[in-house]
Amino acid sequence: MPHALRFAFYIVDGIGFQTTSMNTSLFSKSLKLWVLVYMLCTTLGVSAQSDNLERAMVNSRKVSELLASENLGEAEMLLTETLKLSLPDTLIAMLENQYSMVLGYKGEFEAAIDHNHQAARLYAKHLGEKNKHTIDALYNLGELHGGAGNSDSLFYYLEKSLALYYENSPNAFADIGLIHNNLATNYRHREFHRKATFHFKKAVENWERVAEQNPDYLIVGYENLGAYLDTDESLSYLQKALDMKIKQGTNPFRSYIEIASKHSSFENYKEALRFYHIGVKLLKPLAGSQKETGFDYQYDLASTYSLIAQSHEAMEHYDSAQYYYQAAYDVPTMKHHPTWQTRYLTAQANIFRYKGQHEKAVTELLRILPRTANPNDYMFGYVTYSLSKTYDAQGDYENALLYNLFSLRYDADGNKSLAPDTIIRVFNRNEQSLQSNSATLLSNHALYLKQLAKQKPNEAEQILQVARQNIEQAVAHFEEVGETEYASLFYKRGFDRAMSIQQSILLDLLETTGQKKFGVSAFKVSEQAKINKTLLYFNDQEVRTLAELPEDIYERDRDLKKRIASVERSIFKESQKEEADSIALRNAYNELFQLRKDNQVFEVQLKEGFPKYYELKRNVTPVGLTEIQQQLGKETAALVYSLHEDLFFIYTITQQDIVARQFENAAAVRAQIAQYRELLLNPASTPMEYSNAAFALHQSLVAPVSKQLQEHKDLLIIPDKEISTIPFETLVTQQKVENSFSGLSYLLHKFSVHYAYSATLWNKQLSEPEHMAGQFWAGFAPEYSQTQAANYNASEEWVSILPGAQEEVEELSELLGGDLYTGEKATKSALLEAGKNYKVMHLAMHSTINNDQPMYSSFLFTPEVENDEEQLSVSELFHQNFNAELVVLSACNTGYGRLLPGEGVLSLSQAFTAAGCPATLMSLWMVPDKETKTLMNNFYKGIMAEKSKTAALHSAKIEYLKYANNDRMTHPFYWAGFVLSGNENAIAKADNFNVWLVALVVLVLLSGTVLWRKRQLK
Repeated sequence: MPHALRFAFYIVDGIGFQTTSMNTSLFSKSLKLWVLVYMLCTTLGVSAQSDNLERAMVNSRKVSELLASENLGEAEMLLTETLKLSLPDTLIAMLENQYSMVLGYKGEFEAAIDHNHQAARLYAKHLGEKNKHTIDALYNLGELHGGAGNSDSLFYYLEKSLALYYENSPNAFADIGLIHNNLATNYRHREFHRKATFHFKKAVENWERVAEQNPDYLIVGYENLGAYLDTDESLSYLQKALDMKIKQGTNPFRSYIEIASKHSSFENYKEALRFYHIGVKLLKPLAGSQKETGFDYQYDLASTYSLIAQSHEAMEHYDSAQYYYQAAYDVPTMKHHPTWQTRYLTAQANIFRYKGQHEKAVTELLRILPRTANPNDYMFGYVTYSLSKTYDAQGDYENALLYNLFSLRYDADGNKSLAPDTIIRVFNRNEQSLQSNSATLLSNHALYLKQLAKQKPNEAEQILQVARQNIEQAVAHFEEVGETEYASLFYKRGFDRAMSIQQSILLDLLETTGQKKFGVSAFKVSEQAKINKTLLYFNDQEVRTLAELPEDIYERDRDLKKRIASVERSIFKESQKEEADSIALRNAYNELFQLRKDNQVFEVQLKEGFPKYYELKRNVTPVGLTEIQQQLGKETAALVYSLHEDLFFIYTITQQDIVARQFENAAAVRAQIAQYRELLLNPASTPMEYSNAAFALHQSLVAPVSKQLQEHKDLLIIPDKEISTIPFETLVTQQKVENSFSGLSYLLHKFSVHYAYSATLWNKQLSEPEHMAGQFWAGFAPEYSQTQAANYNASEEWVSILPGAQEEVEELSELLGGDLYTGEKATKSALLEAGKNYKVMHLAMHSTINNDQPMYSSFLFTPEVENDEEQLSVSELFHQNFNAELVVLSACNTGYGRLLPGEGVLSLSQAFTAAGCPATLMSLWMVPDKETKTLMNNFYKGIMAEKSKTAALHSAKIEYLKYANNDRMTHPFYWAGFVLSGNENAIAKADNFNVWLVALVVLVLLSGTVLWRKRQLK
């Protein structure tokens, strides 16, 4: 055999393997240690027949075989012996790399890191820092640091290896995809969801370019992305993976199960069961062939039976659920895995709880508990948790507390407790997950104590104080988790629940002690729950002033965020096309990757150089009661709502008092809102149908606090979650037989109403210094054509011609003496510039609402204008800094959006608030064009008369009802769609503004002249 060929024969084609540790999945990428034969021979300067070289090659091959058979001890001994030989540095580097892999398998990460550092150093020395083997060694260093729990080093080396690949081997799509995929996996584990999504998509993008050569990579990419996303597009990725497997002739059972799981997560259980059963049919022959010797397929079968059981459980098919949990238990290989059998038995016992058979559930769980005799067995936490929930359902709160305490102690020892009543899948035992689970258990403990206090009234205050301490600890844990970039849905729901329990405990203390301080504290908690991105962005200018941040640093911060938002928007827009430009997408992703790296570096510099700004920017203190009362007018009452899964709260605040109430019918209120909105948005609904629904909702949301409202004429509504979707003016205050809409007793006839996203934000909006925009009013009305729908990636219904829009702004321009931006002048760039120069901006235009990705909801501008874009998205608006005092959003659905856990309703209106506009007039549904024009004319007449914005809108609605053509047109659908949010105060007209500005300039000049003359006299 020729020397070079024999040498090549011994070169190892690395080994891809998976190791599960407490922090990350290791070595998911195969280390390809191919060395160019001629380069090596030249570099080494030795004959390929050298005895040591020949021996090392043979040993290296044996090590590969030992690794494949997981014979780690022999592999380590052989490598130790081989490394004692006199060998060229490049070959030593390859052996050191193998050694690090062996140690990584053994979990000896620090030693593995040392060996891999040596390999990387030698590769860099002899092959160069940009050589593929050097880059792969850096990648492996990142993986090993992940195993050792060094997160910073993990991401540093993975990101560095990725950057080097892009710089030196941009066409190594398979390798680049692998690194992106692993970065995504690690970001997912640490709950950095935005970064995880970005890297999963980048992995797919790269693997799509080598799909013919490496289809398996792309299948993995589609599966990972489909499993991870929580939007409708996830199913399309999973379907692509399934189609590829069928085309390959590979058994696609896993794909069917993944698709089923995704349907289940969308609560589409019937479709989930259909796909599960197809998966089981394909899986059974594989599992049957293993009998009891193999674990993988039989484990898959047991897990799938368990998933089927969960779907039946969710549908309340409890007998079917028990049947499939038993089927999972009976899978032959499970007898060798008693922990899993315990899980399935516990799940069956919990079914008795769901059926209301609490005694039987307790009996079964107590029978199962001895199987978890070792308290370090994670099933101990699951069984004790299940017992605590069962005793809770029985009303036996002392035993519920006892077993919850066992779960808490187990969790405190550093073990991962189970998410409530969910299947055990892969345990990610990172710090954030431990805190989330501890927080959940602490929340449960506080809730059980709250319930126990009701049973022991003589000890109630003492028990409630202990409950208060527990829930404060739970909230603190959740807040620590919330500091991650994008906290998980599980965290957000847990945090919302904790906030609900905390308010309830405080109001129980109020009722028990009569001390109003507890009601004030509960209100502050409700405000803490409403602090979201909108408030943080609106807070930006104030923070900048307080922290004395230099102008150039502030502008650099905003510029980076704007550029990131712009590139994200372009990626979203391109990816929505049926035939996306893959090159454009790749370039955009690369630009986004670099911008995010630049932003990371800048954030570190900001934190180190301007720590006060960095901290203030991320932390907003909820407003105090006294501050709110000082802002309220004598005739104004604020109704602050806090809506949660089981409970909801109303805080009625006036200048003199606060009254806090809690209610246990949150689910019923949600159902009432859904029914009411259905009738509200249907102009064909009858007066009686509408009146009944609107009155029922009034009785739930307003009537309980009507006593506190008797001496007030104005209402400030601070809604929460679904309550944000209703205009309170349309609620009906008296139930009576009525056959006309005009005869209904609307709340509008008793109160003028305005809104705010939170009391804290409202206080800041009223405290804002007057914006120094030089002009008064600008109106925007783009020109649309149905043939241009493709420009927006939207259906034609969204971009139909708006015949009344241009007429609307033209009439308003005559009334107000403002500036017009119509047709081709109504561009995105013109609006962004106008935001700096006008006190009032009026947008009579279309918008699109993206409920899957609400940050990409957009305003639509005149298409095909040279050097300008057609859409302005929420994400872009969040990074603007406008001077406008009022933005009137005469587009459709500008105040309606997706309800996000922890964020509330994210809408186009909210985006303008984040951009610094203290007041917005927004629409809650698709308001008819003609009626909009009438309402707007009446509204602006009030504004020109220097009425408050609230009074102007209230008068406009009353005026509309007074002169409506017929009774049908007095249906609230036609007149109630627009609501005012934020600062309700009057706006000074432009001429007054300019007069005062000129007077101020003259005064300054006169003062300067007087001082100069005095100095001259001296």
